[in-house]
Amino acid sequence: VDGKGGIDTILIFANRSAFTIKTLAGVTKIYGSGSYAGDYRYDEIVATNVEKIQFLDQIVELDTTSYEVIEGTY
Repeated sequence: VDGKGGIDTILIFANRSAFTIKTLAGVTKIYGSGSYAGDYRYDEIVATNVEKIQFLDQIVELDTTSYEVIEGTY
């Protein structure tokens, strides 16, 4: 997914806890972790120029300008 210009949001119809998010050099990878990820289980979504991810239970804001590795599972 390439959001190009403006403020872009990816909608994921599952809870945040079912995903791992990693960002490096403006490229974000979102991994579905098992059956709790619903239709996204074991999928990988690669996003550039996307500023937000909206899950069913929360919105995650991404830093697309940093060249540091940011990763985590909540």
